[in-house]
Amino acid sequence: MSNQDIRQSNIEVLRIVAMFMILLWHAWGHYEINLPQYPFKIIVSILRPLINIHVDIFVLISGYFGLKMRFKSIFTLYTTVLFYTIILFTYTTIMIPDESTDIFSLLFPITHGDWWFIKIYTLLLFISPLLNVLIDKCNINKSWKLLLFIVCSVNFYFSYIQKVDTIYHYGYDLSNFICLYIIGRYIYYHSAQFKTNKIIGFTFFLICFKLLLHVFCNIYSLQSIFRPTDYCNPLNVMLAAAVLSLIIKWKSTWTNKTINSISTSTLAVYLITDNHIMREYLKTQTNMYYTYIPVKELYFPTYILILIILFIICILIDKCRLIITRVFIDRSVEYMNQKNLNQIWKL
Repeated sequence: MSNQDIRQSNIEVLRIVAMFMILLWHAWGHYEINLPQYPFKIIVSILRPLINIHVDIFVLISGYFGLKMRFKSIFTLYTTVLFYTIILFTYTTIMIPDESTDIFSLLFPITHGDWWFIKIYTLLLFISPLLNVLIDKCNINKSWKLLLFIVCSVNFYFSYIQKVDTIYHYGYDLSNFICLYIIGRYIYYHSAQFKTNKIIGFTFFLICFKLLLHVFCNIYSLQSIFRPTDYCNPLNVMLAAAVLSLIIKWKSTWTNKTINSISTSTLAVYLITDNHIMREYLKTQTNMYYTYIPVKELYFPTYILILIILFIICILIDKCRLIITRVFIDRSVEYMNQKNLNQIWKL
């Protein structure tokens, strides 16, 4: 078994933390309407500009381990998204009969679902064989600098700075995912050469710079120019890469079954909480909770606790999904392996 097939628990911890950052980001962005009244809003002001590296971390981790275009990968992703789409569709049909439902979401849950990340990630998965061939050539020819220059130029200059319509969508786009994937592969092959003290210093510098930029943008209303929340913002990409590199240096051979098990279900947190049904429900419940809590100073810490409980519930729901669907998935994968379907993607 190669290193890429072994789950490194230090990186899985980062994956779990990144998903909680996504949950927190969505909580403050989609269904939290009481931020201006927060007793601890200074904490939120510090955390918000730092946690929006969550998506970049996820894609960098995919790049670090490398994506493999297999029937099992595609089928597992499809059935996972389909499972939660069916639940949402059923809930909407029964509980909100007046709301229109997209029947195509049941047939094409990846392309017609609520989840932008799934769409772009699937595209990345489909082109990963070509990217992996290109990366292998770079390893042979030692032309990593050229490859990094090209993908970073496209992502940072043409996309982030010039906002070319065909490739730029605030980092919610394939060009950013390709750039992150290739940077993740670069870290995988070269992280042994990185110096821990330099990574720590660089990470600290980026954190301070992001906080100063956040203050500067708020004072002079320059968010539209610097767009600090864009996933393709070079600061966000560099900070995410620095954090991943730092985590790799921490307990690189550590393996924990519980951590690894939780990590395999983190996608469910995103699928369950980031859709139009749950957004409205959580927005209503959040506002109600803030209204009736007697001590406003307790709102922030208890709200974080509630999000942690929600995170755990989502993980448990996904474990139930795995129990329900495992036999079907395993038999389907076994059948397709007998048909040598995986040979299609071998280049």
